[in-house]
Amino acid sequence: MRAVRALLARLLFAFLVFVLTGEAALRIVYRDQGRRTLFGPGFQPFEHTGKDASHRGRFETGPQVAGVPRILVVGDSISYGQGVRNWRDVWPEIMVARLRARGRPHELAVVAEPGHNLDDHLREFDRWAAEVRPDIFIYQFFVNDIDIFEDQEPDLTRWWQHLPWHPRLRASYLYYVLEDQLWRRLPPPAYSYVDHLQTRFVPGTLEGEAFEHVFRELAGRARAQAPERWLLMYPLVPFTGAYPLQAIHDRMRALAEAEGFRVVDPTAALTGFNTHVSLFDGHPNEPAQRVLGEAMAGALAAAHPD
Repeated sequence: MRAVRALLARLLFAFLVFVLTGEAALRIVYRDQGRRTLFGPGFQPFEHTGKDASHRGRFETGPQVAGVPRILVVGDSISYGQGVRNWRDVWPEIMVARLRARGRPHELAVVAEPGHNLDDHLREFDRWAAEVRPDIFIYQFFVNDIDIFEDQEPDLTRWWQHLPWHPRLRASYLYYVLEDQLWRRLPPPAYSYVDHLQTRFVPGTLEGEAFEHVFRELAGRARAQAPERWLLMYPLVPFTGAYPLQAIHDRMRALAEAEGFRVVDPTAALTGFNTHVSLFDGHPNEPAQRVLGEAMAGALAAAHPD
């Protein structure tokens, strides 16, 4: 019995050492408390820089420079650059920088807010298009834009996240990191977010018809305001093998092209490397933003050869 107690005491001591040293090490590694690691342990707001007090990036309006086209970008947190600290590292800025380097300067106005989907994009276009007067309109599409009825999204929380002590434990950096790893390594829920999107955008469903209706509204207003219209797709990452939501991209491409949009889909270039901004979030980091910006700049340059 004494040997059992001694063994238990040693195991308890080893566990406490693991907890205390692991907690201390992680507090050193993540000393930014989330300020430079989007949604990382510490829960502090991420530090984004902006061009000025009113805008994250450029928002050029007023009289245009002769011979310099103006681009209006409308998007969500991807075009805002959530998790990318420097506003110059977000894809619209990279796009115009690459075009300028090719001797093709463009003006730029970016309207992008985290959490926005298609109906929000339509409102923002209506609000700003007349003031910007774009020559080129780019709608940045992400697959969750099809989810017009956001209140019907599936609950993807795990059983332990409903326990009463879970919120308090998440103040521990060690628990935070271990929970993140547990989430990633356990089998996915029976009904995942991918399943949710794949079943909601089926032709003939209420949700699919609602999305297509709003998109056609946006397309019609864009035709009246912008001579040239583009759609830039961003995939749901990470994924391995074939892109699981390719059917949505294909359907979106067909819908957009039928409405007069040119489509850029850099999904194939976003595989094979980590597109997370941190270990704890799936927003595109600086390398992924460069993929988007360079793909869009290349498409625009090819559409307007010297």
